[in-house]
Amino acid sequence: MKTIKEIKQKLAQAIKAKRTIEKTLKHTITTLNKTKKKLTHLNSIILQQKFKPDELRYQKMMENMELGIMEVDNNEVIVKAYPMFCKMVGYKEKELVGKKALDLFVPEGLDTYYAEKTSNRLKGGTSTYEMQILTKKGEKIWAIISGVPLFDKKGKTIGSIGIHYDITARKKLEQDLAQAKEIAEQAQKAEQQFLANMSHEIRTPLNAIVGMSSLLRSANSDEERNTYTEVIEKAAHILQGLITNILDLSKIEAQKVELIEKPFEIKKILYNLKTTFSARLSSHSIDYIVHIDKNIPEYVQGDEIKLTQILFNLLGNAEKFTEQGNVKLQATLQSIYKKIATIQFIIEDTGVGIAADKHTYIFEKFKQIPGDSTSKNAIRGVGLGLPITKQLVQLMGGKIAMESTVGKGTKFTIDIPFHIVNTETLINQQTNDTVTLPKLKLLIAEDSDMNRKYLSVLLKQWNIDFLFAENGQETIEALSKDNYDAILMDVHMPVMDGFEATTFIRAMPNNNQSSIPIIGVSASALDEYKKR
Repeated sequence: MKTIKEIKQKLAQAIKAKRTIEKTLKHTITTLNKTKKKLTHLNSIILQQKFKPDELRYQKMMENMELGIMEVDNNEVIVKAYPMFCKMVGYKEKELVGKKALDLFVPEGLDTYYAEKTSNRLKGGTSTYEMQILTKKGEKIWAIISGVPLFDKKGKTIGSIGIHYDITARKKLEQDLAQAKEIAEQAQKAEQQFLANMSHEIRTPLNAIVGMSSLLRSANSDEERNTYTEVIEKAAHILQGLITNILDLSKIEAQKVELIEKPFEIKKILYNLKTTFSARLSSHSIDYIVHIDKNIPEYVQGDEIKLTQILFNLLGNAEKFTEQGNVKLQATLQSIYKKIATIQFIIEDTGVGIAADKHTYIFEKFKQIPGDSTSKNAIRGVGLGLPITKQLVQLMGGKIAMESTVGKGTKFTIDIPFHIVNTETLINQQTNDTVTLPKLKLLIAEDSDMNRKYLSVLLKQWNIDFLFAENGQETIEALSKDNYDAILMDVHMPVMDGFEATTFIRAMPNNNQSSIPIIGVSASALDEYKKR
C-alpha cells in the first residue's frame, strides 16, 4: 500500500474499474441470455424432429448460428465440426473428424467432470454446464456447453451435439471485477487502518501536552515544573517527528527529495545521539552501548541531516520495542576506495523481535507488526518510520538489511558511502567563511499569538530588536514609519496575506524599503507556496 493520496487514487480507480466491468458484464449477460434461448429452441427442434445430421435445413441453420457446434458419436468420437466451432478452437474440420473430443479439448484434471456432464446424453437427456476447453495452441478458453442427444429413425441414441458459447471474455470480466473489488477493499482497509493509527499516534502526545500544560500551571516546585516540561517537550518532538515522516514520505514518493551534501563531523553525530539516547533509555533501565571505530574519517561529505534522521529513526524504533537489556549503536569503517569511505552502522536491541513471516513487509508503508495486546508495544506506530528510513538509505547510495528473532531482538545493518574530506582544507575554508553579524532590527508579520510569544522570547535572548504586525496591512504601515533590516512575513494572515503585502511593498514608489529582504514563513509544505 502507499501514501493516503495514492490509496485514495487507487480506491477511485478500482471503483471506476468496477463500474466499467459491471456495465460490460451486464451487457454480456444479456447477450448470453439471448443465446441460451437459441440453445433451448435448437434443443427443442432436435428432440421433437428426431434430428438427422444430414437434413439440409437444420444443417444450414446450425452453420449460420454464431455458436460452436460439434457432433460426436456414442464413443465421443467427432463426426462433424461446424465452422464457428472450428474458428473457436483453431482447428480445421478435417483435423477433428475421427478424433476423440476428450483427448483434444478436455484439460487435465477435468476428465471426470466432463464424463459426469456427458453421461446423461446416452440416456436421452440434456445437459448445460460451464467448463474450460483447450484450443489447438494449448490455450484454455471458457465455454457454456449445452449437450443434446442425437437419435436415429427408431429413436435410438446414436450420439450427441455439443453447442458451445465462448464466455472467456465474461470470465475475464468476472475475474477483473473480483480483483477490482479486492483492491478497493484492501485500499479502504489500509486507509482506515492508517487513519486509526494516525489518530492514536497524534492523540497520545497531544493529550500529554494538554494535560502536562495544565499541571504546569499549578506546579509547586522546580522539580515538578522540570518533569512536566520534559514530558511536554518529548510529546512535542513525537508530534513533530510524525508530521516530518508524513511529509518526507510524500516528498520521497514524488521524487522531490534532494541530498544536501556538505562536510560534517560524522563522529559528532554519533556522540550527540549517544547523549540523547543515554538519557532517554536510562529512565527505562535500558543500557545504551556505543562502539565507534577510531579509523572512521573525522570529516566526510554527505547529507548530515538525513543520516541523523536514519539513525534516529532506528534507535527510536529500538527504544520503543525494548523493555529490558540494551540498545547498541556500532559504527565501523568497512572500506576506503578512491577517497570514498563506506561506513557500516549497526543498530541492535534486545527487544521483542519480529516473527520470520513478518520480515517481508517490515519496510512496506502502513504495514505494522501486530504486538502482544498485553504489552506496551502492542501499538506499533503508523508504519512510516522504517519505509522512510530504507528509502533515505537508498537515496544516499547505501543499503539496509534486517535480522530479527522473536523474544531475542532485532538488528539493522546499514552501509553508506561518504566522500572523505581533507581536514586541513576544511579548517582553512571555515576560517575564511567566519563573519560577524551586525545588530539587526526585524519587522515580523505574524497573526498567531502563540508564535509571537515564542519569537518574542527567542529574539530577546539573541538581542535582536523587533516589531510585530498582525497582518499585511499593518506590516506596510509599520514599514512606512520606520526602517528595518528584514521582514519575516507569514504567508497566511487576515486582512492582507503575505503574498499581497510583499507585492505591495515591492511596488512602493520612492521608498528605500521597497527592496528590503523579505523571508516568507509558513507551516505549509506545499511546493506552490515555496514557488510563490
